[in-house]
Amino acid sequence: MKTYLLFTTTALSALLSLSAIAQPVSTINERQGNQERRIDQGIRSGELTPRETNRLEHGQEHVDRLENRAKADGRVTPQERERIEQVQNAQNRKIYEAKHNNTHDLNHNGIVDGSHPVAHPAPTIDQRQTHQERRIDQGIRSGELTPREANRLARGQEHIDRLENRAKADGVVTRWERQRIQQAQNEQNRRIYRAKHNYRHDLNHNGVVDR
Repeated sequence: MKTYLLFTTTALSALLSLSAIAQPVSTINERQGNQERRIDQGIRSGELTPRETNRLEHGQEHVDRLENRAKADGRVTPQERERIEQVQNAQNRKIYEAKHNNTHDLNHNGIVDGSHPVAHPAPTIDQRQTHQERRIDQGIRSGELTPREANRLARGQEHIDRLENRAKADGVVTRWERQRIQQAQNEQNRRIYRAKHNYRHDLNHNGVVDR
């Protein structure tokens, strides 16, 4: 009986400990997801320019790196959580300011409304592709992405590359083509985020989903 009680107490203590770790991480992830959605909405509405989008996505990536370092030892300390929350607060303000300033891309042509047109808006698409490639590579290195998830995301990147190549084939990326590519990149952005923050990982880097 004493042995059973000891086992029960130990198991309960372990569960409470895991719950204490999982709860703050879950809250961080929920807020990250919310901020990702706000950025996507700003892209769709034209409130965010391509440059603002890139800057905000770099901010999201910075929060992801802080979270990964905090979770590396299996425990998110109060100090680590406070640091992440401070960065998320700053990111929250940056998203709000970017969406409510006087620079927009309501035409979805990669040009700030009211400014002089540029001849080749496509490099901004390339910059975002490079940024998403880095996020996938980081997910592979950290073990957040399983081999299957990494392959699926790589195919998504290839799909966007094909869209861009077709759009540039005649030497002009039209507004409609650019909008189509941006929509595909927005969806890929969400897929990368979901894949990196679900419960399937390969932290041992052995090609097998961790149990």
